[in-house]
Amino acid sequence: EDSNAEADANFVLTGSGGIVEIQGTAEGEPFTEEQLGQLMALAKTAITDLVALHVCRICLESGIRVPGDLQLTGYDNTAGSLILNFSSVDQRFDRIAEQAARLLLREINGELDQPIIETVKARAVIH
Repeated sequence: EDSNAEADANFVLTGSGGIVEIQGTAEGEPFTEEQLGQLMALAKTAITDLVALHVCRICLESGIRVPGDLQLTGYDNTAGSLILNFSSVDQRFDRIAEQAARLLLREINGELDQPIIETVKARAVIH
């Protein structure tokens, strides 16, 4: 449910990045202009490459070139992004798995006495 989110925002953008419509509501604390900018950036990114693939198919069937008429970014870096030539975000699952396995082994061996937070930086893959 949207009320569980910090912000509920809907964006309709043209292929060139023009704004057709913005609707946004802060569900808890008000959001800042910087946060609105971050929401705008997210609006230009598909949720997953699978969603982006579906958008590409519809665009191609409608005569819209991706890239060209529409810039599209997915989030998974699957083979589909390379085949259909749209950019994606590589979440680096291989590195996440390596770190998780290493931490699990340290926990099993009794080497951890407190929670550890580690990060893996995602990487933009531009086509």
